[in-house]
Amino acid sequence: MRQTAASICLIAMFVGVEVGSAFAQEKQIVVIKSTLTRRPVRSGPLRFLGRARPSSEALKDKSTLSSTTSQALVSEKAKLRANATTPNISNGITNATGYPSTNGTLSSVPYFISWFETGSNHTTAYTYSMIGQSPQAGGTTRINNEVIPVVVALFHGNGNLIYIFDPTVAHDLQGTDLDLVLHSPIYDATTTYPGNGSSLPPDTGQFVDTVMRASFGNVRTADWHTVMNAPTSPSAQYVLSLFYEDGDWSCVGGEAPPCTSIPVVNISTLFNQFEQVLALEKLSNKTLPIILTDYVVAYDSTTGNCCEVGNHSAQPGIADPTGIMVYVWATFLPQSDDPFAPGFSDVSILSHELNEAFNNPFTNNTVDPWIDGSVQFPQATLEPGDVIERMLAKDAIYSVPLNPGGKPYTYHVQNEALLSWFTRIPTAPVTGPGPGLYSWPNTNTLNNGHNPGGPCGIYPGCWVYGEGPGGFLFGPPY
Repeated sequence: MRQTAASICLIAMFVGVEVGSAFAQEKQIVVIKSTLTRRPVRSGPLRFLGRARPSSEALKDKSTLSSTTSQALVSEKAKLRANATTPNISNGITNATGYPSTNGTLSSVPYFISWFETGSNHTTAYTYSMIGQSPQAGGTTRINNEVIPVVVALFHGNGNLIYIFDPTVAHDLQGTDLDLVLHSPIYDATTTYPGNGSSLPPDTGQFVDTVMRASFGNVRTADWHTVMNAPTSPSAQYVLSLFYEDGDWSCVGGEAPPCTSIPVVNISTLFNQFEQVLALEKLSNKTLPIILTDYVVAYDSTTGNCCEVGNHSAQPGIADPTGIMVYVWATFLPQSDDPFAPGFSDVSILSHELNEAFNNPFTNNTVDPWIDGSVQFPQATLEPGDVIERMLAKDAIYSVPLNPGGKPYTYHVQNEALLSWFTRIPTAPVTGPGPGLYSWPNTNTLNNGHNPGGPCGIYPGCWVYGEGPGGFLFGPPY
């Protein structure tokens, strides 16, 4: 745990800070305080549900777009459907990605629009928007992005600094959280993922690019890529100041600071401060901001549910409010001090959230209701990371050995559900409904255990993951 006694990253005062990292020495220090009204400290312990999405509205990925912008997105999708022809269906099944697509026109990161039909008679249609450009058109789309490391300072009492969480200083021998992210599979394009034979051949590239290429493997051109450009650097070093007495943070166990459990921050405060940071950066809508924190986990103060460690969201643009800014927040959990589960560390959260942002940038891509192990009730959005996140590390995590700064380091990215999992139209060529390929990079994560017809009662064709009280259902969608 990052404590001031063990990690002297900076000395924070009410009027400013002094930062010890080389990253910050060349930047103006900007201290961000919450603009929310003071809230009482929540009494008693929180419901520690792990690094998942508990059933709390405050912890869900969502947009704050205006009704006008939301309607413009709907109109784009409707226009595509009205002017396109549904592909021929042979043998009762077709690839979900074979439907016509077109590039979006609103001011935002580059995105394309398409749809799929599902159901026994292909009678239910769902449109979706995804980051990138039409898979059938081919070519490489480069996504501008900015990684914004923010320091989080937790105060208690008369301005006493209790905790510092700083992604710009080294917490292990391989470097800072920021350095490790910049050299990770998110940006590094040298890793070859093995695939699954001719159905999904091996692919080399950035992690999210290969996930997208796997989802559209049967219809994309060979040269179709969606890649992250080298990120830009923020204009300032941002420090978030959170105060225990204002209800900005708490201890999971309900004890007074310093925590004998772990410190957690109020997600309302956190998002309020993120919005201030984005407003100060004034990025173009065509740039994807990635807010990076160290060790920070959030809870919902209204329900007491904990914990959230990442999020993706869409909000009105800053430079152009008529457009859309899509942004990602992910915390970096140390491999040596992960409060949740072994293996779910370093960039596993960022890989989860970034891939979901690519697949559901405006958080409005709906699908048939489905069940996952995270919330254990039906949800109906295209969130490919949620499908797998509560599995054991051996099934949920894919290890990628690299050498950031010339030092060996094994990264952990999360296996992701492919579009075919939501549509139940397999990526692998088949002659009818049945087992296919539904996940990447581990193509067995959502393939093993597929059991058409049961044993899930009213949910035929579901997966069952685990046994006994610890087991949970997956799918179908139904």
